[in-house]
Amino acid sequence: MRKKSNIQKIAVLIALCMLAISACERKPDRLQYALEFAGENRIELEKVLEHYKSDSLKYRAACFLIKNMPRWYAYDGWQLDTLHTLMSKIGARIEGDNNIKFSNPKLMAEIKDTIDYTFQVWESNYTNPIRYIRYVPPTGILQVAEIKLYEDTSLEKEIRMKPVTLLPYIEHVTDGDILSFLYLTSEGIIEPLVFALERPQSIRSIYYVTRTDDNYVWEGDVYELLYQDGPDGWKSLGTKTATSKHITFNAPKNALLWLRDKTKGREEQVFIYKHNRQWFNSDFK
Repeated sequence: MRKKSNIQKIAVLIALCMLAISACERKPDRLQYALEFAGENRIELEKVLEHYKSDSLKYRAACFLIKNMPRWYAYDGWQLDTLHTLMSKIGARIEGDNNIKFSNPKLMAEIKDTIDYTFQVWESNYTNPIRYIRYVPPTGILQVAEIKLYEDTSLEKEIRMKPVTLLPYIEHVTDGDILSFLYLTSEGIIEPLVFALERPQSIRSIYYVTRTDDNYVWEGDVYELLYQDGPDGWKSLGTKTATSKHITFNAPKNALLWLRDKTKGREEQVFIYKHNRQWFNSDFK
C-alpha cells in the first residue's frame, strides 16, 4: 500500500495537442528529420514554426505535430492533418446577413489561431437578427466537422439551420456528430458554405469544431482512471462523470496511468503526469 504522501492531485485534460507536446529544443534531430522528410512542404512547415515562435507553448505544440508527422500523417492526399492544414484555417470567418447574396455581411466570428480553435465556442460579434450565415474558408482547403448556433451563451437554445449551398456531405456540418466532416481542397478560392435559419434570429453563441478524432473530455461522459501496479496489473482509481472539459482524479505520484472513456471511444494511450501535464509515449522518442 502506498502512503498518502505519494498521492498527488492531477487534472486530466484531454482536449488539444498541447496536452501531449514536448519542447523542440529537447530533440532537435527529430524535428530536423521531420522537416527534411517533408520535402517540398518544408517551407510551409517552417512558416508554421515562425508564426508561433513568440508563444512558447504554441510553438511546442507545433513542434510536436511536425515531429510526429513522418510516422502518423500524410503530406498529401486526403489525410491532410498536417501543420499546413492547421495553418490554412487561420483567417476563416463566420458571417451573417439578411440577404442570401450577402451584400452587407456582418462578421460574427473569426479563426485567428488554429491551435486554439480546434474546438471552440465564441460569443457572436454581431447579435442583431439575421436570416443567413456563411462559413468563409481561407484559400485552398476547408475542413469543418460541426457548426451550431445558439440564442444564448449557455448553449441551451439551439437555432436550427439548413444548408443552402449544394455540396456532397455538407449535411455533416449540422448533423450533431463531430466525427463526421466536410472536406474540400482547391488550388484557389473555395466558395463559402451558406446556411439558412428558419427565421431572422439573434445569434449569441457559435459552436465550431474542425475535423477531429474527438479526444476531448466531454461533459456527461463517464471516465475511469487506472494505474499500473506492477505484478498486480492495472488498478482502478475510480470512475467519475465529467462536468466540464476537464476531470480530476487523485493518483499515485509517478505512476503509469490509463484514462478510459467508458461512455464512448477506444483510442486510448497510457501516460504519466509530470510537471502539470500529461506525457505520452510519443514525448519520449
